Order: sequence, then C-alpha cells, then structure tokens
Amino acid sequence: MKRRKRNLKQNPGKTKTGTETLGNKNVILTPRNSCVKGKPCLSKAPRPEQQRCVIKAFLLGIAATVPAFLITNLFSWLAPPDLSPIVKITVKAFLIAGLVEETCKLAVVKKYLMPLPQFDKITNAIIHTMAVALGFAFLENLLYFTKAFQPWRLLLIRGLTALPLHGLSAGIMGYFLGRAHFEGDRKIIPGFLMAILYHGLYDFFLFTDSILAYLNIPLLIILAWHAKILICRGIRKDRQTSSKIHD
Repeated sequence: MKRRKRNLKQNPGKTKTGTETLGNKNVILTPRNSCVKGKPCLSKAPRPEQQRCVIKAFLLGIAATVPAFLITNLFSWLAPPDLSPIVKITVKAFLIAGLVEETCKLAVVKKYLMPLPQFDKITNAIIHTMAVALGFAFLENLLYFTKAFQPWRLLLIRGLTALPLHGLSAGIMGYFLGRAHFEGDRKIIPGFLMAILYHGLYDFFLFTDSILAYLNIPLLIILAWHAKILICRGIRKDRQTSSKIHD
C-alpha cells in the first residue's frame, strides 16, 4: 500500500479510474486505444448498439424481400410477350431482378439505417448494407426452396453463389453509401449502378439455362476482388478520419 501511494504521488496525473491528464486534456485509457474526452472514441471493440443495428438491418433485408417480390411479379406480368428470348432474358435480369431488388435494398438502408448514429463510418455503412442484402437473400432462398423440384440441390447452389452475390454487391454499394453520408448523395449513384450490373450479369448468365451459367464463377471472383478493394479503401479512409479527429 505504501509503494502504491508513493507511485501515485510520483504520477499525480494518473487516477484509479484509468484516466490521465495530458496538458489540459483528460484522456480515457482503454486496452487498445486512448480517447480524448469530448471527442468521438473510435474503439475497435463492437458496441452493443452496433450489434443490435446489424440485426435490425438483417431483419429489414428480410422485410424488403416482400415488396421486391410483388414488384418483380408485376413487371413480369406487364412485360410484352412477343419479345425475343435474348431481350426477354436481358429485361428480366437487369431491369426486373437487378434494378428492383437493389432499389429495395437501397431504399431500406437510406430510410431506416442512414439516419442512425451507428451509421458513422464507411465500414459501418458497408456492414449494415451487407446485412440488409444477406437478410434479403435469406428469405429469397427460402422462397426458391419451397418451389424447387430439387430443393436441397438448389439451396446448396444458391448458398454458394447467390448469397455471395448479394453480400458482395451490397458491400460495394455500402462503400459508396458511406461516402455519400459525408460527401453528398451523388456518391451513391456509382455504387448503385455497380450493384445492378453485377446482379444483372449473374441473373443473365443463369437465365440462359446454358453453359453460360458457368461464367458466374469468374464473375463472383471479380466481384470479390472488387469488393475487397473498396472495403480496404473504406477502412483506410476511416483510419484517416480517426487520426484527424484525435490530432
């Protein structure tokens, strides 16, 4: 006890609560980082409210499947029946499936997630957008499962291809949504169009019901590479923002 009191006298800025006084600033010490009181603390540990927000995003993705399913069925019914097979496949893949589904995901993120305080970094935008897409893909796969002739085979194939497609294309869109949160809504457009492009190409190859469906393998590899680049870029931008905040 005497040694501890002596150490406290030698270090008057340190207290039992884990704070130190540096100049005229109170610094809160944490195991991995230190935060200046009165400024945002960008801790690496996930906050409980962030975890709840990710779960909420997943459930919102499930809910977004319902209007997407209704709109795609309506558009399929309204499509002219005399279109050539290649035009019909293109319209179904890029407009009916790609555009409608990505629009429903984007609408959910913009309306219910972007206003939240947890949507404060590019990486958080990526995570929440991907959670919405995975919730969407979860219910979509179940709907396909109930209609399939060989449901378990279809579920396996879609789990290995459609699930990564939804998640990774949403990761790309989430990167631009995160930038739009700080730089303006126009930043959303490139990510939205990229998500439609990847989604449309995947469905186009699949709807041909031919050997072209195997092109989805290199497509998913390219998509994963593209998403990795943007996610790493988002992490670097968040670190730069964090360093500016703490300087």
